Formats: sequence, C-alpha cells, structure tokens
Amino acid sequence: MKYLDDELTGSEREDFERRLAVDPKLRQELEDLQTARAAVKLYGLKQQVSSIHHQIRAETKPTAVVRPISPIRRVTRYSISIAASILLVAVLIIGYNFFTLSPERLYNGQYRAYELSSVRGQAAPASKLETDYQRGQYKEVIEDRQRLETATPKDDFLAGIAYLQTGNISAAITSFQSVIEKNRIAKTTFFNDDAQYYLALSYLRHRDYDQCLDIVTTIRNNPSHLYHDQFSRGFVRKVKMLRWR
Repeated sequence: MKYLDDELTGSEREDFERRLAVDPKLRQELEDLQTARAAVKLYGLKQQVSSIHHQIRAETKPTAVVRPISPIRRVTRYSISIAASILLVAVLIIGYNFFTLSPERLYNGQYRAYELSSVRGQAAPASKLETDYQRGQYKEVIEDRQRLETATPKDDFLAGIAYLQTGNISAAITSFQSVIEKNRIAKTTFFNDDAQYYLALSYLRHRDYDQCLDIVTTIRNNPSHLYHDQFSRGFVRKVKMLRWR
C-alpha cells in the first residue's frame, strides 16, 4: 500500500522493487491490489456520477411549487455526494485488504531466506551442518542438528531456518526459542536478534498472533536491534487485522 501511495523512501522503494523483480508472488499481490484499486475507483466514480445525476433530476423535476435552490445548498449537496463517494472507496479498499489478507501471504511478503555468508564472526572452519545449510540441503541440516549432543546457538538457529524451509513451523519455534534461552542462561547474544526476528515470523505462520505482536513490539521498541527497521507499522496493522478476524 505504501508503494502504491508513493510513501516509501528512496532506499525502501529500491529494496521493494528489487523484491518485486525476484518474487512472483509479491508481483501478483501488487497486481491484484492495483486491479482492485482500479475497480474500486471506477465503481466509486460511477456511484458519484449516478448520485449527482439523480440529484439533478430531482431538482429539475417540475412540481406544484418550485423552490429555487440556493448556490450554497447546491454546493453543500455536491460536497456531501463527493465525500460519500470517497468514504465508499476507502471502505471498499479496507474491506478488500481485510478479506484477502492471510498469514501465509503476509509471511511470504516479509520472509527472507537467511544467508549464511552474513554470519558474524565466523573464523573456525565450517561444520557439516553449516556446509549443508550453504548447499540448501535443509533436511540434512535437521538431521545434523539431531545428531549433535551439544548444540550452539548457531546450530539451533540454522536448524530453525531449515525447519521453516521444510514447513515444520512448530519445530522452528522450538529451535528459535532454544537460541534465546541459551543466550539468556549464558548471558550472550549469539544470533539472538536473528532468532527473535524469525521467531516472530514463525508465530505469524503458526497463527499465534499475540505472540508475534509481542516480539514485533519488542524489536520495534529497540533501536539497536538488528531488525529494528524490518517491521513496519503496516505490518503490525495487518497482524492485528488477522487477530481480529
């Protein structure tokens, strides 16, 4: 919606257009919304014209007593008609967004695959789990994690992403929670911000909207969080809409 309303900053617009170029689902969602907007505008225009037409006919219809309408009253009537048409358009757009919104579509629009190349402080040789993750072998990543007697926050985090990629949302939630808990006990922060971000998305996909909103609020209220700018007010609004439904 912000893209269509031209409310994105330069960097936000560039990032969004890059996503459009590689994400067919996002392009389809944009096209659907553009089509809906065009239809709503056309419908609103027709309703507005029809309303004015009926008013003109009513005003010009001969009656026993002809009472002239002052210019002020005429302008007031036309203004009310236009305002009603604008309100109708707004209601239809909100209704369209409300009834077509789904956790899967919102998740797909927000989710970005984690790139292992961006892992911070990776000095030791890559483990088998990391190598399998780099190759996109997510089932092997899960098996690698299950064979480990002692796992690091990194192991649990990559396993959580692998669970997301294979559709096991409950296991992904458990893995990300494990990262956060291990950091709490050890008083460290390894992959903590990453785990919180993907845990929020996992809750969204799992339809646990209250849990999702709690984490999103925590991230948005922390300017130093790595993902502070990733959750927009529009995202929060849509999660709340899903919860109301």
